[in-house]
Amino acid sequence: MVVLGLGCGVLLTILYLIDPGAGEGFLPCLVHALTGLYCPGCGMARAAHSLLHLEVYQAFRFNPLGVMLLPLIAAYLIARVADYAITGSNHIDRHLSPRILWWVLAIVLLYGAARNLPFPPFSLLAPTVVP
Repeated sequence: MVVLGLGCGVLLTILYLIDPGAGEGFLPCLVHALTGLYCPGCGMARAAHSLLHLEVYQAFRFNPLGVMLLPLIAAYLIARVADYAITGSNHIDRHLSPRILWWVLAIVLLYGAARNLPFPPFSLLAPTVVP
């Protein structure tokens, strides 16, 4: 657990210090590089960098769905770590409905398709740098 926490801290520090949008050593999105299309995760590293610098609007413009899902993912991870620390096993996943997970998957896939449509309002979902 301590190693995992330290690893996350190191990754967040690197993400804070190095801007993925400046092309400073981050891997490009393979889907975008190969097809020219934005995947549901495109812009997430830049969004996380912006969030770490408290630039919430810019983070939202890079990946709106990712920014909206981050609090839910964080709550899940905190609950899972707390459950493991208290009980020594994973009880959280038993309480997640498969129906919710299927809905999240459907939303992510629809979002991935919608952000590639070339007309408003869907074109606003593409990763964008705010001037």
